[in-house]
Amino acid sequence: MRISMIMAVLFVTACGVLDNKLVSANSLSDLTAINWTVNSLQGESVIKGTALNFSVFEDGRVKGNAGVNSYNSRWQIDANTIKTSDLAVTKMSLSDNPGVMQQEQRFLTALTAVTSWQIVDKQLQFFQAEKLIVTFKNNGEIKSVK
Repeated sequence: MRISMIMAVLFVTACGVLDNKLVSANSLSDLTAINWTVNSLQGESVIKGTALNFSVFEDGRVKGNAGVNSYNSRWQIDANTIKTSDLAVTKMSLSDNPGVMQQEQRFLTALTAVTSWQIVDKQLQFFQAEKLIVTFKNNGEIKSVK
């Protein structure tokens, strides 16, 4: 009985607890070289026909598409925390659908606000403090990491 209790404590200690759910610790290798596509942004679905995505490379580079414009950045990422620096964005505009540009701005703002992340059920989740702000689905491995 005592050994079972010790094993249970060790198991719980080896895993993280978030929102009263037991989740395994994140690994940077779970995040890199994958094209992550946004499922939801601040609790809302993305506008149909837009593709917001996010890809992390082992050297700390991040690249993606914010809907209209491309972006890149340098990120410091560890097991659960994430911090962005030097976000660069192209400057194209889409005048026939202002909602797409507003969504893009909300996405870019969310990227700069991310403080932690986790992967649950093959979905990447970004948090600001304890609030879920972006959810991504795994859209497959990146073919080239250039």
